[in-house]
Amino acid sequence: HILLSELESGGFSYSDTGSVNSLPITVEGVELGITVKQEEPGRFKLSVRSGRGIAANKLCALFGGGGHERAAGATVEAECYEAVRDRVLEAASELFGLQP
Repeated sequence: HILLSELESGGFSYSDTGSVNSLPITVEGVELGITVKQEEPGRFKLSVRSGRGIAANKLCALFGGGGHERAAGATVEAECYEAVRDRVLEAASELFGLQP
């Protein structure tokens, strides 16, 4: 996850974070990579990448987003990162039977 406070303290902007979306899925054994970036207070962007047989767009559709089967995104409104994390992990577990 990437929070606004972390970006600001490092002298970065939201637009500097685009290349991190694909990093989690490059790790051996990772089937579903989810990057959560805070766009503004109360608003978070999900970037989901998946391996074969796991539809990233189905997970994002649950949050009003979409995309391709193996690369998708959505925007989630929540008070804090932890609330987003919990909602997304619960949805992924129910949808795909995956355990974090």
